[in-house]
Amino acid sequence: MSAIRSIGAALAALTIAILHAPTPASAGLAPATEPQPEACVSLALSRGADIWTCTSEMLVEVDVNDQGEPQPPVYTPIEQPIVSSEPAATAGEGVTDDWDTWCETGSICRRWINSGASETKGNAAYGNQSGVIGTYDLVIRTNMNGRYANHGLALIWDSGPSLDFNDVYVRCREDRNNLPDNNCGDHYAGGPLISAGTWRWNSGTVLGNKLNNANPYFAEVTANFIPTGYPFYIAAPLRTMKWTCPSNLANPCYFP
Repeated sequence: MSAIRSIGAALAALTIAILHAPTPASAGLAPATEPQPEACVSLALSRGADIWTCTSEMLVEVDVNDQGEPQPPVYTPIEQPIVSSEPAATAGEGVTDDWDTWCETGSICRRWINSGASETKGNAAYGNQSGVIGTYDLVIRTNMNGRYANHGLALIWDSGPSLDFNDVYVRCREDRNNLPDNNCGDHYAGGPLISAGTWRWNSGTVLGNKLNNANPYFAEVTANFIPTGYPFYIAAPLRTMKWTCPSNLANPCYFP
């Protein structure tokens, strides 16, 4: 697992020289056959963003000024049809799961396993003004344990250069209807390096806080990463399926 770098240090290293340097021969642009969130990628390229990441539900853009300074990220939600599927018999967190082959359509898929578990997978792409540089998958499984939501993650390399991830977090959010979402806990998951040689990383169990309120909840996975030969990227966040916690604290939270 790679050492965790601070965001400030990584951003400081971002320069125009790196941004406009020729594509490394070992990396190249991602092959078109890899699943990509096409609507998001098309929007990113039409806007001419210096640095961008995509899922089928979110575009994250970072522009760089003439002094080589990255500007604050811009998040643009993208509408996509709801994609869900029945779980495979081997679905889970171990090496026997189907996470690498399930939902390879350039989309985000969510599936209900049972009242105590669900899985979400997002196909992600990243690039610059020249096009797509690489692709990867992010998968999260959420397991209910009474009033606690625990999580297991996987990052899967698909194409492009090696990816050095920093500060992968599972962020709990409480849906309060017309009020802003409430932060119910930020939980560190790891900082892995994935590549063609080490193409999958599995987290350990990420433990959540006790959830006392009677509301819907969801988790959002956030991360930063550095592709070899490229500057610092902010990953497009991935949201899980929502779960519900009843008013009686003696009753467990569940997926409807």
